[in-house]
Amino acid sequence: LRQVSWCVTVVVVSDDPTFLAMFAEWSLKGRLLVWSTRLLVVTRLPLSRLHPLHKLLSVTNSMLLIIKDSSEYLRSNATSLSLQKVETDLLSVVKLYESLISFVSEMRQVGTETQLDPREKFKVDNFYTILDCLRNELEHRVNAYSEIKKLFSFLTEYDRMKYDDLKAQLELVVSTYSSDLEASVLDDFLQFKDILSSESDRFPHRPNLVVATEKFRAVKKDVGEEKLKYAGSFANILDYLSISLNFSYTFVRPSDDTWGGKKADGSYTGMVGMVAREVSTVKL
Repeated sequence: LRQVSWCVTVVVVSDDPTFLAMFAEWSLKGRLLVWSTRLLVVTRLPLSRLHPLHKLLSVTNSMLLIIKDSSEYLRSNATSLSLQKVETDLLSVVKLYESLISFVSEMRQVGTETQLDPREKFKVDNFYTILDCLRNELEHRVNAYSEIKKLFSFLTEYDRMKYDDLKAQLELVVSTYSSDLEASVLDDFLQFKDILSSESDRFPHRPNLVVATEKFRAVKKDVGEEKLKYAGSFANILDYLSISLNFSYTFVRPSDDTWGGKKADGSYTGMVGMVAREVSTVKL
């Protein structure tokens, strides 16, 4: 662990005096922090409550940053809390991270002076270095979320997308997860979109949709129940949609365990027949 912590910047953010005291104690006992490691402790606790940190800060290359409840702190804290909410969608996550990157960039204002006083020199050599590390980490995260958004933003934006754009994005998802998704996902989702477009954007009374599934699908019964469950990529999409659009769903199989086809009398068998007879809302 000492080798891992060599020549790195360690940032500890906490308002818990017990945690800070334990961090200081074990850092000293384990000799985890060497002089080549920069340590930044960020807290809102008053200096009078930080005496357990005194020895650690005095023998390491450290900086203590006590933050007051300023508008800058409130802004960054509100953004952080929004990122932690389960209901925050991908588009909002990307925008929130971009706002944090902008906020960090605003804090890092490099002057043009060549001769710096000790205070400014400390800021440039230490504080700005930490801000640069923070910005790099934020950019790394926003890039990762942007890739996910590029693939799955259609789940929340499908009702505002043109047909060709939606088709192109679904084809990209299928090609990316070719081992998990079949080409029929495109038609299935477009059918599902048409069903939902006839309703309001969000169901007011949480209806239960019936989803027909084939015999060869990876299904199983819940323990002690007669309810089918399906684990897979399309089931995950259904889970996401059920939360965002406020509906539940139940898997059922056709009695003949077939995809379905047209009979001589004009009726349909299998899953196609279930949808045609409105026994099932959608087929999987």
